[in-house]
This record gives sequence, C-alpha cells and structure tokens, in this order.
Amino acid sequence: MSSLTHDTTADHPDSDHPHRASARGRWLVAALLLFGITATASISLYWKLRLGPYSPYRQALKTAFPEGGPVVEGGNLPGLPRALRVQLTVGFSPQAGDDRVETIANQVRDLVVARDQAQEYDTLLLDLRHPKPPGKPERLEVRRPLRASPVAPGE
Repeated sequence: MSSLTHDTTADHPDSDHPHRASARGRWLVAALLLFGITATASISLYWKLRLGPYSPYRQALKTAFPEGGPVVEGGNLPGLPRALRVQLTVGFSPQAGDDRVETIANQVRDLVVARDQAQEYDTLLLDLRHPKPPGKPERLEVRRPLRASPVAPGE
C-alpha cells in the first residue's frame, strides 16, 4: 500500500542545512527592524526640522489657549511673504466683527510679536475653527500685521 503523504523536506533545497534557512530568517528580521528604526528616525528628524522653529510660538499659544490645540507654520505664502499661520480651535462659531474674535486675534498677535525677536514674519494669518459636528468646521481667517508699517518721511 502506498503512502498518500509526501515528504516535502526532500524537495527543499535547504533540507540538508536547516541552519541556513534560519540564518536567512534572522537576517530578514534584523533588516526589517533596521528599516523600521531608520524610517522612524527619518520621520522624527523631518518633523523636528520642519516644525522646530515654530515650537516657541506653539508652546506660548498652548499655555494661553489650552483648549485651542494650536498648529503653527510659517514661510512664504502666495502674495504674503514671511507670513506666520496659526490655527486655533475655539468653542464658538467665529464671525467677523465678534468681540471674542478680536480679543483672541490681538492676544495671538501680542504673543507672536513678543517671541519674534528676529522679526522673521510680517503677517499673522489666524485661522479660527469651530468643530461643528457633523461636517466641515466653521472657520474664519483673520490677518494682522506683525510690525508697524514704516512711516514715510514728512508724514
């Protein structure tokens, strides 16, 4: 009577050297682990370099507006060179002319001016958002100059 089972180890090229297959597996695990560490370090370095310059602003805004979850970015935006963009979440529907919006905008501007010792930025773009479930958040963008306009001689 013939056996219905088939010995697959006889067909495997490494059947005579089982340690060779396990060594390859160890190298594969080590390579995957190294890849994971490298990817994590790269992402961490990228975000540190990308968001690091805005950390003092973010920390000051987080202290002043703990519920606001501030997001701060800067750079050259189309038509607005040297702009600092701040995004804050507020607990009300932001509308133009609202006293609360003006108060927040002035507070944010004062915090930014106090930390912008090198005068890197000319304009503050404040994006106030109110999460309104469900759907898109209500938002309002407020612009503020960060430095006084130079006065022309004779004015």
